Amino acid sequence: MVEPESTEASVAVALRGKHSDRSAIGAQVSCKSASGTQTRCVTDSVGYASSSDLTAHFGLGTDRKANVEIRWPSSTVQRLGEVNADQRLEVEEAGQE
Repeated sequence: MVEPESTEASVAVALRGKHSDRSAIGAQVSCKSASGTQTRCVTDSVGYASSSDLTAHFGLGTDRKANVEIRWPSSTVQRLGEVNADQRLEVEEAGQE
C-alpha cells in the first residue's frame, strides 16, 4: 500500500539562547498564519521522569506562509517576519550585545 503524500504544511523552530538559557527553556514561540495563531513554550519535560524535543513545531494546514515571533526568557522579543512553510528554522537569540 502506498501512503498518500501530505499536503499539510508546517514550520519547526529550534532555538539557541545566547543571553537566556542555551536550550531556550522558557522561551515562547508564536506562529501566526491565515488560519490563526499558535503558541508553544519551550520545555524539556512533559511529565514525571521524561523529556521532550526542544523544537517548537507548528502545523499550518494549507497555509504556505506564517509570521514567527520569539519571546526569550531574557525579555528580548525577536520577530522573524514572514517565513515560508515546510522548513526548520534554527534561531540564535539576538540583542543585548
